[in-house]
Amino acid sequence: MATYIIDTHRVRLHNDRAPDIVKQHYTNSPDKFNTAAIIDVKGFGNSANNKLGTSENFGQILDYLTILANAQDGRKVFLGLLTNLKDAYVLKCSTGILKGHSRRTSARGAHTSKLWQYRTVPLSVALKHLYMKLTSAEANPVEYCFSDEAGSLVCVLLRNSSSVVAVFCREEAKVIVKTAPMPLWMPGIEKEINLLKSL
Repeated sequence: MATYIIDTHRVRLHNDRAPDIVKQHYTNSPDKFNTAAIIDVKGFGNSANNKLGTSENFGQILDYLTILANAQDGRKVFLGLLTNLKDAYVLKCSTGILKGHSRRTSARGAHTSKLWQYRTVPLSVALKHLYMKLTSAEANPVEYCFSDEAGSLVCVLLRNSSSVVAVFCREEAKVIVKTAPMPLWMPGIEKEINLLKSL
């Protein structure tokens, strides 16, 4: 699986807000559908403005992780790292919890989630912990179901439980490809294709 570390500090990634660094799978174009982990870097020093473990900093990480959770249907664990390049917190957001914890309602119905905050540790320790967490399949974006004939992946436009739509580059032209992650949904896409042909 192709993996990229991308400086997204100035890239408008997550709904016009972006963490500083993302660990990305499948494509080197910044894309919330492919982000495996986010890293947010804060100021270094002892002033009040540079405190790492503030509710504002944790809230910002939670916002990023919530955006990933909404974009990556089928994935249950989302990871973030908050650091000042000396110390760091690893944060994990788990979704789809059946009992207890905070309940949120979205267009996809009610679901539960929990934010885990690990104690502050030196950055080197936090990076090792983040790497260990990322070895789990549940903490990574869902693998694509496109064939190699689609071309080189540029970005994902939409992913939900019934279909995935992405832009590919093939023979110096960009094409949009739609497929179903499960065979159960293929007849629906075929029906859509026949409808478009008839129009």
